[in-house]
Amino acid sequence: MTDMNPSKFFAAQALHQVLPMLDRTMRQIEQRAGATGQQLSAIAAISEFGKDRLHLLASHEGVSRPTMSRLVNTLEARGWVEKHSDKGDRRTPRLSVTETGQTILVESCEERTQILMTLMNGLSDEECAMLNNCLRKLSAAHRSRSR
Repeated sequence: MTDMNPSKFFAAQALHQVLPMLDRTMRQIEQRAGATGQQLSAIAAISEFGKDRLHLLASHEGVSRPTMSRLVNTLEARGWVEKHSDKGDRRTPRLSVTETGQTILVESCEERTQILMTLMNGLSDEECAMLNNCLRKLSAAHRSRSR
């Protein structure tokens, strides 16, 4: 631990310990929804961020176009996403989330949020605000590092 900030070290260790537990919990929710995390993320990107073209969606999700194409085909087969032809560019269809896809996304997000809020019952409002701030900074650092 030489030349290492002890606060960062212990925070990293704590994250390292809690992330697998949270990951298992999130996977259980995904299983109940009948979807994978990647599928839910793609539905959210189409619905919330307007990533309605395959190349935009692939870029946003950090996967190749062929991988995203297979994922979208699965979502379409399940009735969660629809492809629409674009008269301006017939090479690439536009994507939209169906009512069923939106329901699955909303229900899984609500369940995730409820479980996480329950886990935070022992935290004060100040601690929750601090956690929110820290997680947003970690997310921003991850995004900037991924570019």
